[in-house]
Amino acid sequence: MNIRIGLGGTVLSLILLVSLGSCGHTDNTTPDRILRIYTSQPLVGGRGGADTLNAIRIAIEDAGSSFEGAKLEVVGLNDAAPSGAFDPALVRRNANRAARDDSTIAYIGDFDSGATEISMPILNRAGILQVSSASTAVQLTRPTPAEAKKLRPSGTRNFGRVVPNDSVQSAAMGLFMNEESVSRVFVVDDGSVYGTGLAGLFDRVATRADIDVEASETIDRSTNFRALAKRIDRSGAQALLFAGSDLDLAYHLFRTAHHEDIHLKMFGGDALAIRGFLRTLGEMELDTYLT
Repeated sequence: MNIRIGLGGTVLSLILLVSLGSCGHTDNTTPDRILRIYTSQPLVGGRGGADTLNAIRIAIEDAGSSFEGAKLEVVGLNDAAPSGAFDPALVRRNANRAARDDSTIAYIGDFDSGATEISMPILNRAGILQVSSASTAVQLTRPTPAEAKKLRPSGTRNFGRVVPNDSVQSAAMGLFMNEESVSRVFVVDDGSVYGTGLAGLFDRVATRADIDVEASETIDRSTNFRALAKRIDRSGAQALLFAGSDLDLAYHLFRTAHHEDIHLKMFGGDALAIRGFLRTLGEMELDTYLT
């Protein structure tokens, strides 16, 4: 089964269930009535957003493309720059468009936790249900009081996701490394909300899993990857963990680190579990482990 199609069906079921509860038994059978589900995904850069959008459309078709007599319409919006990384301006534009549309019943997105941090307050003020299949940052569902004030300005919860959060993922990462006999790891993040969050959570998990974090570093496109690869090699780490969603950074990091040490095991989170990315790895795929 295609995972994204399965998620699309799960998300749609949740949306219709919530909508059914809120609509009650009012007469909504006007033939020309339209209910819109907005989606905000990275539709460029090979990060799987187009697959997600197609899965949602398939799920809508399977549901009969209607709800209580109204036509269901999917509005697919791109939130990414050509590189595939989310563009804050596009994220805000998408969320504001959905918030201004009186026919909006739900918003599926965003893919990145950092993008969701931007869109959630906008949709929260508008009282729109928001569901993500990928934004795993813990604070999105378990915020501190200060974070809740920023993310949920109305005071009402409007966001949910259909995947485990990064507390679960970091614990799974620790188990995965134990299974692969990894006891020493070098951690690299990309500075994103997702990346720094996952790296921080894994750091706490590592102690309980008897894994030594030899060093950690945040990288960006100005990073000297060859120098970093040599540092990773000198650290004595058996594995490299990349906590991030930037596919270009992940590829260059894995390639240079693996070239420096062909025995190095490379771990990554769910943001890298994309078929297009895996195909670029070539022989490195055999030494790559993703949750």
